[in-house]
Order: sequence, then C-alpha cells, then structure tokens
Amino acid sequence: MKRLFSLLVVCALCFGTVFSVGAAETSSYYEEFEYLSEKSPDYPEVTALEDEVLDRLRTSTSLSGKIPDDFKPLYTEAYKVYIDTQILSMNTADEEEIRAALEKGDYYWMLPFPDYNGYTRKACVLKRGGQWSVSSVEEYESDPEVSYLLPAAKRMARLPQGDYSAVLVGGLNYIQQPVAVVFQEGEARYLVESQYPLPLEGSDQQKQKLLAPGFSLEDGVYDYEKVAQTVRNAPVPSPDLLTLPALNAGYLDGEPVSTAWEFSPAWWSIVIVAAVGIAAAILIMARKGRRNP
Repeated sequence: MKRLFSLLVVCALCFGTVFSVGAAETSSYYEEFEYLSEKSPDYPEVTALEDEVLDRLRTSTSLSGKIPDDFKPLYTEAYKVYIDTQILSMNTADEEEIRAALEKGDYYWMLPFPDYNGYTRKACVLKRGGQWSVSSVEEYESDPEVSYLLPAAKRMARLPQGDYSAVLVGGLNYIQQPVAVVFQEGEARYLVESQYPLPLEGSDQQKQKLLAPGFSLEDGVYDYEKVAQTVRNAPVPSPDLLTLPALNAGYLDGEPVSTAWEFSPAWWSIVIVAAVGIAAAILIMARKGRRNP
C-alpha cells in the first residue's frame, strides 16, 4: 500500500493544472527557483535517461512512430521539485539547514519539450533513494502552460521588494502538492501557494493567523514559521492514508480547530447516517409492537 501511494504521489506532484499569467509580472521571479544547468552534477544523470524518456513519450502520448531528430528535451529549462522531506517539522527556518536536508532527500526534475503538433509535453525525472528513473510523462494542448513555477511566481511578485530565493517542495505533512518556500536573508520567510490552495480547516480567523503580514487568504502567501509551528503542533498523519487530512489552523495555538458546532462535512455525514439508522430501528420496533400486543 505504501509503495502504491508513493508512486501515486510522485505522479500527482509531477504534473499540475493550468494557470495563466502575464510574463511581464512574473518573469523576474522565475530566476529565484532552481534550474538544471550543464555544470550541475545531476545533468549527466538526467541526460543519460533521454532514450527512456523518448520511448515513454512514444508509447504513452500521441507521439507514435518516429520522433523527429531535433525533438529533444529542453534540459536547461528543467526545474527542480523536492519531495517527502519534512522540513516543516525541523524546528528551524535557517536556509542552509533546510537546503541541506532537501538535498539529502528525494526530488525530481520537471523536464519540458518544445511544442510539437499542437501539444506541450513534459517528463518527470525522479531521484529517489539515490536511484534515477523516469517517473512519468504527460502531454497537454499547447495553448495552456502547465507549471508549478507560474502560479508561485505570480504570488511572489506581490512580496515586498527585496532579495529572495525559492525552492519548490511537495509531499509535506498535510501539504501534499508543491508549494514555494521563499528565503530572505538566510531564513525561510514565506510559504507560497502554487497551483492549489493550502489545505487548511478551521475558522477564517484561525486561517488568517497563518498569513504573512499584509496578505489575504486569496493571496496564498503565508508566514513560513507560523505554518511550520502549526504542522509541528498537529498530530503526524498516518503514512497509510491515501488522502491526507487538512491542516487544523487552530494548532498554531496548540488547540484543535473544531468546536461543538464546527464539525467537518465528514463528521456531519456520520451523524446523519447514525440518526437515520436509529430512526429506522425505532420504526421497526414500533411496528413489531403493533403486531404483538
């Protein structure tokens, strides 16, 4: 079960949904993320998998038959996404410590291709446990741009002026989909949503306590240390769960979110089913009573 879940998580993290935004607004923030360069020690590992990547594209997408000779991965446009390293539980915001922990863990390079025959194609090249593999490939209609960088860069453009660097991280406790961890002056300052909202539960007031100053829930820009503290205060989710629960924003203050009148939809479903069952049992007993005076 854990192995299947791990594979599903990697596939889900590798590919996202559409997010359109003007290039002028976000172009400077693209530079803050990690890209594959020819000088990187990962470069020969990734390029060595080119034949396998192309074979997967040939068998798993509309690229049937011979692929043109000039159809090659855009290696230097590949960006890095770290996964499954629980940095929010580390009790530190130090950039060097966080980056060191991420480098020791698993990650993947999202490898793009030139648009061809009306489609955009990407490959997820994964390093897990020191082993390299082609985790998945995908294709989309060329008009939309599918990227975890795009929405994160748009939100980062709203940050106060300053010098920033950022990494994309997924597979965190309570936060499965990738988010941007933004560093400034050697510390993690912000946790910025990418394609999906942060999975939070609780009252709006409790959720707003996690925000970075000057931002709203719609902005998706959170205070890194407050989110980390909330995760550290919350129970560790079971690794056997196929779907992670939402993060209780109330755990920032060391208390659960729900009150007697703030149950989750799942809880209300249980209450309703139980009530229907009790009512049915009473009705059956009443009918039996009439038949047996």
